[in-house]
Amino acid sequence: MDQWEAIEKHYEWDKYTPIYSSYCTDGIIEPTETNPVTKGDLYVFTPLNDGTFEINARKDIELSGNLILPSTCKRKPVTVIGKEAFIRCEKIKSVKIPNSIIALGDGAFSSCTGLKSITIPESVTSIGMGAFYGCTNLKSITISNSVTSIGDRAFYGCGLTSVTIPNSVTSIGELAFYGCSGLTSVTIQNGVTRIDSRTF
Repeated sequence: MDQWEAIEKHYEWDKYTPIYSSYCTDGIIEPTETNPVTKGDLYVFTPLNDGTFEINARKDIELSGNLILPSTCKRKPVTVIGKEAFIRCEKIKSVKIPNSIIALGDGAFSSCTGLKSITIPESVTSIGMGAFYGCTNLKSITISNSVTSIGDRAFYGCGLTSVTIPNSVTSIGELAFYGCSGLTSVTIQNGVTRIDSRTF
């Protein structure tokens, strides 16, 4: 029985049980009799059907500052930032998304009013509906040349001043950049085939 089998057996976890970040390291962990939630746990990881993990912020603590999200859990990739994963985490200033992430869920960073900058890595292919809705201090966004779709209201009401849509993007959803009152420069590359109504 390896390390993770021992932990899962000890806590009677099955493959669909959400687990906390202190039990999601690639280091050595010794199972204990205590609750698996510790003060160091910032995130909750939920197993997905393909064996990878989805990441969400814990809802009972307040995240702040500059976040560096982990790329693995139990030696498996973290591939999805969940629906409303960091919603209303108003004290987050920046987020470093790992290259393992392929999708940002609907409302992933919605109403993170303190968020100022974020870089979406080359691994991400889709930005969900309302992913950055209401991030009023988000001035800078780098969309990688791997993203193929930007969901409805993805950046609604953000503080963006300029945006470049790369060649990889084929569709931009309704109201995706609507309400970005400071937006003065928009560059759309040739790959876009569908722009819904009132995108800007």
